[in-house]
Amino acid sequence: KATAELREVHKTQNFDRIDQAIKAVEEAWSAASQAIYQSTQSGNGETAGSSATTDAGAQDVEFEEVKN
Repeated sequence: KATAELREVHKTQNFDRIDQAIKAVEEAWSAASQAIYQSTQSGNGETAGSSATTDAGAQDVEFEEVKN
């Protein structure tokens, strides 16, 4: 909803309204980020980044160096 509002306000070229709409987007993003973080914390007791760091070294990728 906040991003749709920002798109509409952008058309008006009213900088005060644009600033207000940007703040609304930032607040919505902050609330969503916090909710995501809290849901990962309550899910299985791991921190949000622990599974990413654990899995990071688990992949082996083959590559071939190509010289021009």
